[in-house]
Amino acid sequence: ATPAEAARASKGAAQAGVLVEVEVTPLTTLPYEAEAFDLVLIDDTGRLMPGLADADRAALLQETQRVLRPGGRVLVVETTGGSGLAALFGGGAPPDSPYRQAGGAVAALHAGGFRSARQLAEREGLAFIEGMKPR
Repeated sequence: ATPAEAARASKGAAQAGVLVEVEVTPLTTLPYEAEAFDLVLIDDTGRLMPGLADADRAALLQETQRVLRPGGRVLVVETTGGSGLAALFGGGAPPDSPYRQAGGAVAALHAGGFRSARQLAEREGLAFIEGMKPR
């Protein structure tokens, strides 16, 4: 995220009446205490995770584990590629990408040490994948 994107997110949240703290920081050094959160949301609709090197993806998930309390959850929201216009305009990682062939976000969460990683739902071109930090 850029500072402009962070400002846009803060403004959108404020207009919706939601209190959100937006930080722009490297993904491997989140500015939060260990075990500070019950839930971490990774918005992967911009295809961040498929584009990361394996070591960088592992570092992101290790940092996610660090800031989650035991039993906390991570939710990854990603584009699926869909069909129709979504497929035409390139949504989601290509089905034949190494990331997708290796199992996508579910496999990445398992490799990152999350338990019970599973896809919860797929709707309107989005997939919702959940993993739980071990207790």
